[in-house]
Order: sequence, then structure tokens, then C-alpha cells
Amino acid sequence: MALKGLDIFKLTPKTNCKDCGNPTCMAFAMKVASGALSIDKCPHMSAEALSTLSDEERQIIMLHVTAGLKHREIAQLLELPLSTVLSKYRRALSKLKQKLEGGDAR
Repeated sequence: MALKGLDIFKLTPKTNCKDCGNPTCMAFAMKVASGALSIDKCPHMSAEALSTLSDEERQIIMLHVTAGLKHREIAQLLELPLSTVLSKYRRALSKLKQKLEGGDAR
């Protein structure tokens, strides 16, 4: 199941800076959830936060959030066990959340 707008909003910096071209982070998150925008359109998420992820974690996040693929589809595409995709996805979300909240994501 793809992330909902509220789930994506929780990962944003919540600054309403308008750098992405949207009036609020919530508006941005809703457009990402609907597939109208890619999550990397937020300059605060694309450069700094996504750089904390491994290549595989970043790929899984992007396939799920921006392409809308289900975890099972990602597992088949990347030829990984479903459990590996799920754990890497959860780890990546945790890292993003920690980084965007100002913590040290490692």
C-alpha cells in the first residue's frame, strides 16, 4: 500500500517554505501521495535527508512513494525477499524522520 498524504507529511520538514512550489508541506505531501509530484521536488528532503539513506533504501523509498509500487512488486523488481524490502523500507522511513526532526540519522 502506498503512503498516504499524512504519512508523507510526517516526513516533511513542516516549514511551509514554498521552495517546492506548493503553499504548504501538507499540500506538497498530498500531491506526492496522488502521484502528481515526486518526493524529490522538496529540496529539503531530496538533498540532505535522502543522502542519509543507502542506495538500496533510497531506491525502495522512491519506488514506493513516487512510483506507487507495492512492497511485493518492489521485492520482485529488485529480486529481494519481501521481508528485506519491508525492513529496509521501515529503516529508511525511520532515518528520514529522524533526520528531518533534526536528529543524527545513521
